[in-house]
Amino acid sequence: MWSPCASCNTTIPLIAQGTLVTTFKEYPYTSFEELDVLLTQVNGTVYCVDPASNRQTPPLEVDMLKDQLANRHIIEQIQHGTFESHLQPIIFLDSTETFGYEALLRSGANISPYDLFRTANRFGLHSKLDQRARAEAIKATHEAVAPHQKTFINFLPSTIYNPDYCLQHTFDIIDRYQLSPDRFIFEVVETEKVHDVDHLQHVFSTYKKRGMKVALDDVGAGFSTIDMLTPLVYFIL
Repeated sequence: MWSPCASCNTTIPLIAQGTLVTTFKEYPYTSFEELDVLLTQVNGTVYCVDPASNRQTPPLEVDMLKDQLANRHIIEQIQHGTFESHLQPIIFLDSTETFGYEALLRSGANISPYDLFRTANRFGLHSKLDQRARAEAIKATHEAVAPHQKTFINFLPSTIYNPDYCLQHTFDIIDRYQLSPDRFIFEVVETEKVHDVDHLQHVFSTYKKRGMKVALDDVGAGFSTIDMLTPLVYFIL
């Protein structure tokens, strides 16, 4: 049974009412707006405490806590908000029949995918968001994709630290919905440079061992180059 690793389980606690603790003094506040004002008056390392539960944030430099607060709506969406997958058809040009769908993550709070993934990467939540994207794509496949059609799911290799372990969550969801693994094609997006080809080969191998196909998205665009395709051909074919 899968259990989350540290990267997937990263949580940024945001305490709306509590006490701001500095090296020399404690400041009570009753809203994020009050906390924003307090942070303009202090410096150094600080943290917040919820007196009711004794929960506290990790010690942070003032500027980092300000940054988290400025992006708190997106951070909360990534951690606790609702998502869904929109399915974009992929068709055969000659027959116009639908071969499959590309699963595109969309936020229930109407936050753009660019802002979601940019913020996730900035605050160490990219593994959590990528995992949620895979889960929603599998759910959408169960609900709306015909058994003979494929679902293409984008992923970032940097979010998968140990493929044998990190991807078990994805495999468990596929099993839970009793879906055939060969209905899924996992593709590396072209927006992230791959620094460790051996690691990516391990990711591809792990998917293929479970009966799923793999691909490179938009070869020739961004970091998805022909040179990158060469060492991965064995896994893609």
